[in-house]
Amino acid sequence: MKLNLRIFYSLFFFSTINICNAQTKIAGKADFADAKHYKTDSVFKNVMIDTNIFNIRVARKSDADESTKKELALSITTADKNKVLLQQYFDQNEYRLFKINNDKLNSTGKLFLEVIFNGGGSGYNGSCFEIASRNDTVKLVPVYNFDELSLLYFSSDNEIIKLEGIWNFKEDESHFSEHRYSVTKINFTNATFKSTGLGNTKFKYEMADGEHALKKLLLLMKKKEPLLLKTLELK
Repeated sequence: MKLNLRIFYSLFFFSTINICNAQTKIAGKADFADAKHYKTDSVFKNVMIDTNIFNIRVARKSDADESTKKELALSITTADKNKVLLQQYFDQNEYRLFKINNDKLNSTGKLFLEVIFNGGGSGYNGSCFEIASRNDTVKLVPVYNFDELSLLYFSSDNEIIKLEGIWNFKEDESHFSEHRYSVTKINFTNATFKSTGLGNTKFKYEMADGEHALKKLLLLMKKKEPLLLKTLELK
């Protein structure tokens, strides 16, 4: 199985936010009741969600439109465009669609959506959802929340390790200082994602910068604090 890592910090975020946007980008009207307030950003055609095929459209609020506070609009339709299955609006102003084991959205595997609020500078925060197709419906299943100090390790579609940096202002820590981390294990079970807190690290560690660095960081944590990370299997 291909090893996949997702790391969220400012430089990585700006370099990857449009990866999925480059796959299929088509101009057109949005599938929303208040479409006049939004401009289409991207259309993703023939996206596989579980074992079904759909089209996904993402639209952005018009810059000069102050009649709505929702920045993004998401619409999911059947592949023949005859039926709208989901419409969702978000306060966040950026997004990313991705699968863990493949860059193509028409491949197998869970489909994830991240929506991110970025107000400028190095700080940001967001939420991740699985877009799921179950029992003839399409819905968003919450997975995790994140910010600029979050490190996410996807061991599979069904297990994610989240490291959340603990910013200690009393010790004069900066954004890129070494931090202690809270460790959370996120597992998919009974059609939902369940988070289990494993505790906080005793030692401080550098922020991981890249995929290999994150795996190296987790292995170092497991070596120095085996009781905290004893349930983690790094593949």
